[in-house]
Amino acid sequence: LLLTSRMRWRRRAASLAGIAIFALVVSGAGYWAAHNYVRGAAFVVQAADLQGIARTLAEWETGPVAEQSLTIPWRAGALPARKFLPIGTWRRTFLLVPGVHASGVDEPRLVGFARDLASIGHPVVTVGPPDLARYTISPAVTDAIEDAAAWLSQQRELSPDGRVGMMG
Repeated sequence: LLLTSRMRWRRRAASLAGIAIFALVVSGAGYWAAHNYVRGAAFVVQAADLQGIARTLAEWETGPVAEQSLTIPWRAGALPARKFLPIGTWRRTFLLVPGVHASGVDEPRLVGFARDLASIGHPVVTVGPPDLARYTISPAVTDAIEDAAAWLSQQRELSPDGRVGMMG
């Protein structure tokens, strides 16, 4: 009778351990499958400047960002730019162009948006075409954006495959 009782206990313990391992595998697979959605939600929470539990959960998906000023060559000289680099794993790099604003690459909303993107793992380069800072829409603006994108796509440390995302 004592031997049978021990065998039952061992079977139950083995069954519980199997169920626990299965639950961990399923939850891990679920997180892996949904990770891009979780990262996207973290970006939205951060960009919208939400607070509370949503912000706390979003901060699990974000990381520190290093910033650096730089200039990008273009056919009419040099463009003011900023580089926002995530610390850790990188994904596709984005070229981010400000709207019509006198502050150019220093415009606070642009800087915040670039930091938010970089905090979820995307390197970001912001570039400020001078005509946009003068409230002028001209062919020089598209030339500046084109030259900045071409320059960025050739920077192997930022764009190993020569491809960049663009936003404006």
